[in-house]
Amino acid sequence: MMAKMNSNGQTLVLFVVIMPILSIMFIFLFQLGSINLDKKKVTDTIKEALNYGVNNLDSELLVTNVKNMIISNDKEILEENIVVTIEDSGLNIKVIKEYDKMLINDKIVFNYTGKLVGNKLEVIENRG
Repeated sequence: MMAKMNSNGQTLVLFVVIMPILSIMFIFLFQLGSINLDKKKVTDTIKEALNYGVNNLDSELLVTNVKNMIISNDKEILEENIVVTIEDSGLNIKVIKEYDKMLINDKIVFNYTGKLVGNKLEVIENRG
């Protein structure tokens, strides 16, 4: 007669090995989703600042106001990480945002140019 094998120990070992792996994967995916939502928020903030900027190119406080708009929408962005340049008929905004999460440490550069074409804002994402 064969003895019946007890699988409780095997199940416990499998649980102890797999649970940390699943937890790390869940945390990583949660942080990745959080960063993607935050990227969308920063991009929308920059587009709003571009809209304000191209409609107020003659303002003396344009650069200061644009920086303040971005900082007020995202407190994690430092003022020294925002570069606003006035171009021939538009505005360029470059923002560097640092992410220091548990599993993800990275810097992301947002670089957009806005110009008025007729009465409509044209936003161009600069790469590289």
